[in-house]
Amino acid sequence: MRALGYPVYNAYGLSYGTKLGLEVMRTAPEGLRSVVLDSVAPPHIPTYDTIAVPYAESFEAIFDQCAADAGCAAAYPNLKVRFWALYSKLTKAPVEGSAGKVDGEALVNLADWRNDYKNQAQGLTGYVPKLVAELEQGVTTTYDAVMQGKLPPPQTPEAALAGLKGLDADSLAFAQTALRLAQQGQIQADAVKTVLERLETDRAAVAAGTGLTEQFESALSVAAKALPTQQARLAFASDYLRLRTGAPTGEALRAMIDRHFAGADRQRLDALVEMMTPQNLADTFARISKDNRKLDYMLVEGFQTLMYACQEDMDFNSPAGAAAMSARLKKDYLWPAEAIQPADALIGGFYTSCELFPKHFRPGFHDPVTADIPTLVFSGKMDTQTATSWGPETARHLPRGQAIVVPEAGHGVLAFSQCARDLGVAFIENPGVALDKSCVAGLASTFVLPEGQPNGAAAGGSQ
Repeated sequence: MRALGYPVYNAYGLSYGTKLGLEVMRTAPEGLRSVVLDSVAPPHIPTYDTIAVPYAESFEAIFDQCAADAGCAAAYPNLKVRFWALYSKLTKAPVEGSAGKVDGEALVNLADWRNDYKNQAQGLTGYVPKLVAELEQGVTTTYDAVMQGKLPPPQTPEAALAGLKGLDADSLAFAQTALRLAQQGQIQADAVKTVLERLETDRAAVAAGTGLTEQFESALSVAAKALPTQQARLAFASDYLRLRTGAPTGEALRAMIDRHFAGADRQRLDALVEMMTPQNLADTFARISKDNRKLDYMLVEGFQTLMYACQEDMDFNSPAGAAAMSARLKKDYLWPAEAIQPADALIGGFYTSCELFPKHFRPGFHDPVTADIPTLVFSGKMDTQTATSWGPETARHLPRGQAIVVPEAGHGVLAFSQCARDLGVAFIENPGVALDKSCVAGLASTFVLPEGQPNGAAAGGSQ
């Protein structure tokens, strides 16, 4: 950093970047003024043995928050036991929702939905107990509303329009007309959002000199890369290849999109497909028939993970450690066998692949980092990639470390709320001063009771 002209600097690390940040703190702390670690994977935690712990803790956060809330606890007693019993029931006998079957996998995928900041699912926690109670009776009303982006309540048209910048005069007039129509009740908020997405799609395509086929390919690639797990990315790649043997229709594209994407990604891709002409569709399917780049990405991305994980961490993680964690999932978290088996298969395949890689272990790499540097550690209660508990555990070893656990935040806490961003800025500006963390409490979700009325304020964390 000194060679770049920064003798004193601050560092921010996210996910695997937190491991890098901690190693810099340990081995090259010169000039490092302060550090923000977001969604931590500390080197002293066997993160591959415990790969299911982030999922387990994200569910536990829902159960614990409900149990601590008098209204929720009374309305939905024994939520933890009921949730996992429902998982087993749906695995054996799925129910039909508006978008297809709702099985056990669909139930636990709610965790990934909350974890992705692009879905804007802050507040979803408050609907989960009601969703569980309904699905126990074969009712999918709340689940369907979540999948359709109606719950938690979506962003208002005014807020959506406020985010548009750099519009030319014609585009601005178009956007203002959309807002006026929404205010007059002539179109719904989701219709305004779709209109605006199409506007931005057209503008981006014209500016880049590209057509709908290229725009769709680019948007699909971005969405695929953002899928939360390797398993989800491989499932997408498999479906993508199946398009080669089916009818080249917009319905086929939309079905694939709806199976694998949600929130803003799905809306964006659906809008692009809807605008395609027959020639656009033909061009798109021609590319799918010849182009393996998206599938290559899915496979190469997994290879990249193996390259560093197998060389850094396999002296610290092992099949025996993973088996011990599986036993904990059953004993402490009440996971049924049907939920544990996919996790076992995932990590088993990971260890098998690692046998092919050379190992370069370093003594002391898995010791806790104890650097005396001001450090702010963020964890999100909805995070399914790095466990909530790993943040406070990391900060515990740092003499000047402080941990903040943020409700209604997933992986990459700063992306979920202005509160978190404000705390990060305040810390960087003055690392030695105690932070006012009062805004964090206001992010917690409130629980929706069976009659459909929220328990207190409107369900949904503030920003």
